Amino acid sequence: MVLPRRLQTRARLGRRSVVAAVAIAAMLLLSHGAAAQEEDELADGGQVSATPDAQAWQPGRTIVNPPVKFDRSASLPELLGMYQIPPRPDRRHSATAPVAEPTVASPAVTIGAGGAAAEQTTQGTRPRPVQVASFDGLGAGFEGPQGKANARNPSDNSLGVGPNAIVQVVNSRMAIFTKKGVQHPSTGQALFGPVVTNTLFAGFGGPCEKQISGDAVVRYDQLADRWLFVLPIFRRPADQPNAPYGMCYAVSTGSDPLGSYYRYEFNRPLFPDYPRPAIWPDGYYLPSSTGDTVIQKHACAADRRRMLRGLAANEQCVVIDGVSFLNFADLDGRRLPPAGMPEIVMAAGGTQLHNVFEDDGIYAWKFSVNWDDPSRTRLSGPDWLAVGYLAVAVTAVAFVLWYSSVRQLGASRAGLLTGVAPVAAAATGVLLGGPAPRPLVWAGIAVVAVGLALGLTGGKD
Repeated sequence: MVLPRRLQTRARLGRRSVVAAVAIAAMLLLSHGAAAQEEDELADGGQVSATPDAQAWQPGRTIVNPPVKFDRSASLPELLGMYQIPPRPDRRHSATAPVAEPTVASPAVTIGAGGAAAEQTTQGTRPRPVQVASFDGLGAGFEGPQGKANARNPSDNSLGVGPNAIVQVVNSRMAIFTKKGVQHPSTGQALFGPVVTNTLFAGFGGPCEKQISGDAVVRYDQLADRWLFVLPIFRRPADQPNAPYGMCYAVSTGSDPLGSYYRYEFNRPLFPDYPRPAIWPDGYYLPSSTGDTVIQKHACAADRRRMLRGLAANEQCVVIDGVSFLNFADLDGRRLPPAGMPEIVMAAGGTQLHNVFEDDGIYAWKFSVNWDDPSRTRLSGPDWLAVGYLAVAVTAVAFVLWYSSVRQLGASRAGLLTGVAPVAAAATGVLLGGPAPRPLVWAGIAVVAVGLALGLTGGKD
């Protein structure tokens, strides 16, 4: 049977409509399934997967570290009502990383001529910054809504400043203060605290709730308007000498530090001392140190995007031997780095545990984390090629070329060649993906070209 052309067209359109409808339904089912899976991840929490054992934590390898558990908490005032301060540990029996005892006297440190020339010994001429607010924070003599501070030494201060609140952590205690703005008429009024920082983990169970350790840190994540707390666990219970160390994260679910939190616990087989988190678009980056007897550091990143939603989130870590304390680049303001830019990691030279204090090197790494494929995560550096380029090309080769041009052209005409520098800079910027020069830059290049042509015309001086 042959249908009229109009009916054939309608039939084809009908079949296409059915196919399109089936495709749309499949897409909706897949998206609903993915959303349901994420909701299940958030609702279930609990054990995610086994933590890599200590043998996996070796230098040069990417360690994928899943959380032991995660959940969403009640508000901070509610957590305070639930929290029971654990008894003070018996320091004679609880296990922490051993402290190195000095075997020889520290050498006298001398400042070389270069260092002495760079050292500032007098007050600058510019006016000092204007102080806009000052108040007594969490410390000796401080008293807030929850009583008097029980301060410890060393203080290990950290401070997070948001639009409407200031949060301070001193070792194992925290307090929250007002910040003048939309919500508060003045800065420095105590809203909450002092309390043990582990209050954030009331009802969570495990070491994040029950093992009070110092070195807790707070950061304000200005990109998401959230609060981040990091609590290291480096004290083992007396009855569990082989228990793992740990790292605990609490990320506020909103902008209010008194609100609820997404909470995570990660096991760490290596002692996680001196954590100092940094905010980067793709992760919360966290350096730590194996201890006071080992010159070994850990560069870790936690999956920030999933933590901000309360989903299961991994750490990725790399162990680095033989370096001093690591520092990660931390964003100021809301301007983002270029898309895909790796985190920058830096360390000063020297190893104080070996009494090496006069290394003048500064070392840098690039930490590129791939959350979809950890095998492609890279910590590259220190960048010795850049050092070689500066030493050879910019210094040695440049001097040879300069004196050769002086010999051939004469001093005055060779000096004209310095005008090439801004032109070369503009061209290099374009080659490296920067914007094209603006009209005024083109005008400047033209002036330089004319000057070089006139100045270099003729014979040698």
